[in-house]
Amino acid sequence: MQLSKKIRLLVFVFVCCINAYGQEYLSTNITTNDGLPNNSIYSVFKDSRGILWIGTDNGVSKSVNGTLSNYFTSNGLAHNSCWAIAEDNNHHLWFGSHGGGITFYDGNKFKVIDTHNGLINNKVRKLFIRKNHVFVGTENGVSVIDIQTRKVLFSKKILGKLKKFQVMDFFEYRSKIYFSTFSDGVWNIDIRKGEINRQFTQLEGAFSVYQKDSNNLLVCHGDTRNKSICEYRISNYLFGNHSSSSYGSTIFWNYIKDKKGRVFSTGNGVNFSTGGLFQLKNKNAINVSSLFGINSTETWSLFYDKSSDILYVGTIDKGLFIVDLNSKFEYYSPSYFSQNLIEIVGFEQIKNQDIVLHKKGVYFIQNKKITNALSAELFYKYIQRYRKIKDFEKVFPYFILFKNAKLADVEFRKIIKAQDKLWISSSIGLFALDSFGQIIDYYAVDAEAYLIDNITYYQTSYGRTNLIKNNGKNISNEPIIKTQNDTYPNVNCGVSSIFKWNHRIYFVSESKGLFSWNGKAFDFSITGKINKEIACSKWLKNNQLILANRMGDVSLINLNNHTITKLIKHNSIIGNTILFVDQFKDEIIIGTNKGINFISEKRSRFISNKIGLMGNVLLTGQVIHNQLYLGTLSGFFKINLDDLVAQKTAKPNIQINRIEVNYSSAGNTNCRWGYYKSKDVNLSYDMNNLSISFDALGAKSNDELVYRYKLKNTGFEKWSNWSTTKTINFAFIPTGDYQLQLEVKNQLTGSVDLVSLLAIHIAPPFWKTWIFYFITIATLIIVIALFFRARISKIKQQEHAKSEIAKRIIETKMEALQSQMNPHFIFNAMNSIQNFVIDNKTDDALKYIGEFSKLIRQTLEFSSKQSVMLSDEITFLERYIALENLRRNKQVECVISKQISVTTNTIEIPPLLIQPIIENVFIHAFDSQSKDPKIEIEFICKNDEIICTIIDNGKGFLKESNSKQSKGIQLVDERIRLLTGADKKMIQILPNPTGGTIIILTIPQR
Repeated sequence: MQLSKKIRLLVFVFVCCINAYGQEYLSTNITTNDGLPNNSIYSVFKDSRGILWIGTDNGVSKSVNGTLSNYFTSNGLAHNSCWAIAEDNNHHLWFGSHGGGITFYDGNKFKVIDTHNGLINNKVRKLFIRKNHVFVGTENGVSVIDIQTRKVLFSKKILGKLKKFQVMDFFEYRSKIYFSTFSDGVWNIDIRKGEINRQFTQLEGAFSVYQKDSNNLLVCHGDTRNKSICEYRISNYLFGNHSSSSYGSTIFWNYIKDKKGRVFSTGNGVNFSTGGLFQLKNKNAINVSSLFGINSTETWSLFYDKSSDILYVGTIDKGLFIVDLNSKFEYYSPSYFSQNLIEIVGFEQIKNQDIVLHKKGVYFIQNKKITNALSAELFYKYIQRYRKIKDFEKVFPYFILFKNAKLADVEFRKIIKAQDKLWISSSIGLFALDSFGQIIDYYAVDAEAYLIDNITYYQTSYGRTNLIKNNGKNISNEPIIKTQNDTYPNVNCGVSSIFKWNHRIYFVSESKGLFSWNGKAFDFSITGKINKEIACSKWLKNNQLILANRMGDVSLINLNNHTITKLIKHNSIIGNTILFVDQFKDEIIIGTNKGINFISEKRSRFISNKIGLMGNVLLTGQVIHNQLYLGTLSGFFKINLDDLVAQKTAKPNIQINRIEVNYSSAGNTNCRWGYYKSKDVNLSYDMNNLSISFDALGAKSNDELVYRYKLKNTGFEKWSNWSTTKTINFAFIPTGDYQLQLEVKNQLTGSVDLVSLLAIHIAPPFWKTWIFYFITIATLIIVIALFFRARISKIKQQEHAKSEIAKRIIETKMEALQSQMNPHFIFNAMNSIQNFVIDNKTDDALKYIGEFSKLIRQTLEFSSKQSVMLSDEITFLERYIALENLRRNKQVECVISKQISVTTNTIEIPPLLIQPIIENVFIHAFDSQSKDPKIEIEFICKNDEIICTIIDNGKGFLKESNSKQSKGIQLVDERIRLLTGADKKMIQILPNPTGGTIIILTIPQR
């Protein structure tokens, strides 16, 4: 059937009214609702660390991955209105305020430089950094600051011809610095002389100057229509030569050039609302605000980040706009279709045309331009032609409802391509379109799901499954099972998809699962192998079917044997509600309420709604060739999947921005630019509750990266779950050394980087340290040593006491022995004296008594001693022998000799030890018949012993049987053994071969 000329004209007019310049760039708007202190953005700058600084009319914002922190005069800023931001070669920042001068920031402290420090004026408009100098443009002149010393080198104040001298912009030409003014031309700065000099130019003042290259300038002189910007050769401009080309109709304030060479400028008309974002191309200013998603005519500041290909546009009424110039997403917003709202429900492609189905019509797009548009009214009017067709209502009973429906009730639901036609289901029936957008067929059926083949299969909403036969002349519409009874109770089960494979018709049901029809009967045996509650499905036009159930699991089904070849559990999928499933190469694509999951055996990726879809609500998605189409409530997105797979991102720079110990801040003494310089922390055993926050510098947004962490140490080797949260908490960490490891996953690319974030040392309590162990062990050893020493000392004392007692006992015995010997000797001496008296030998008696008294005196001295010198003992023996010779009235020859080695003055022996033996010799060895009696006494030293040998020539001692003869010998032997502790006899009595007796006395030396 052909469209009428009227309908064709309607379509043509509708298409011509559509603004079809091409897809929009993805942009994000940041305002006070997101944390900005003010929506008037006068400066924006991204520093070398990847931190975005936003100068507003009421403070400066620092943005890291979209997280904002604000600084004000209370934090150290010179003034809250920030009009300029620059970074020097030392990577320090300079903030120019419009009212408070300059604020220098080294990452730790703010320092104010104002008129009190030599600045010419506190209203700073521009900052320009070259080498070691900061050039400051103000309302009254120029100041130059030395970067190293941060001192003002010189300042020049100029009133100007209109007393409105204002520095507007700086530029460099042939190693000289120039600045343009609002109404006083161009000036040159001579740093060496400390001078500024006006050039010859007589041109009108400038609002802004942009140096395109080393020889060319763009200068905005005002907002005269089509004459705002003039292009100059720099040499011509400096000498006042006018420009031959001008364009633009607003005041341009700032400029940038992207890596593709495109020049953009922000415009804000003073007298008219002619501003916006402009691309300066081919001597023309093209307003690209709507293309970039910027809905403001008061744009001001501009910054371009070459590394990420992101454009930052500051406005003075609607905050900051962030435009991704390198997005892999093509966005077609409602404004692209000249609508305020458009709800996309399906896509197809035919003859290199993108067919976009929305609830109220169809668009044909080719080469990013709309080539055809079909409205709901066009379809509504089309079915009126069927009112007069005979028996049409008999074949399609629903037609009576459709033809009486209102236009407002018309909605489109689904689109599929079959037999080189586009089949679109709607609330008023099923339509077929050709590749030109003409309606060529129509079935008045309520088709929730349908399959276009030689026979068309469809199912009504929870009704019966029908088939349509159309041979070109006659059309039949009848149920698969003509007699509906309990034989096939599952036929009416809300089928969402119908497809044909291997001569069988498959049905995917939202409540009964998957089943098939072989032309005669239904087969429900497959249902038992999978979850029956199917949320969505996609037949891949081969033996593969993807099913997603309402539990959130996704299965890949082999239709040849009805087995699950791959199962993706819901805990591996980000999102709670699955909206569509598809496949590209080896990746399963799963669209959810939170974004799009890409899952393969090698990796998993995720594009959140916030990153790719600008927060739009996702409705549907479909892969066509290598393109992924995503329908939302606000237009649609188109993604080149090959480009997305090849996309690479730089390794994120992870920096710690906060450490809390036991729920209190650890302080920022170790911080610079808000980040900790040290990568380790040492804590005591009772400071073991730790909270660590970090930033990922360089990431486009918080949703781009996800993180998981673990403490590398025995017992803490398990990874946490993936999360976008950038705070890590640990409670009661045991003592030990740990390495906090962080895995950073880029959800767009699936790449994972391992970062050693922080070394943590939890010191043990003092009672568990080696010093304590050492001190304890040493103390214990000392205590034990002292104990044993005291014990040994006590034992020694006890032994000494015992020894003293034993010694005293020995001495007592010795004294007793001596007391036994002395009476015996005295008795004999007294008998001798008595005999002298009786014999009337008075002189002899007196002599004897005199010698006896000396001997007694010496005896008394010896009796109190334990030992005496050998020389004293020999003297005593000589006296005794002399006394005995006197008593017997005859002489006994006595010879006392010693070895040369025997020193009688150093050797000690027990006293009165030899005398009893000599006495026995006198008493028992010699009698009246003895001839030439002789006693030989010899002392020799041998083996620490003194050996005393006594030889007599008497009658012999061993043959005597009288016990009295050996009593003195026994006493001497006992004394020696008591004194020396010897256990053998110390006296030997031997017969003298020549007659007499030999007595050998052994005296050990103590």
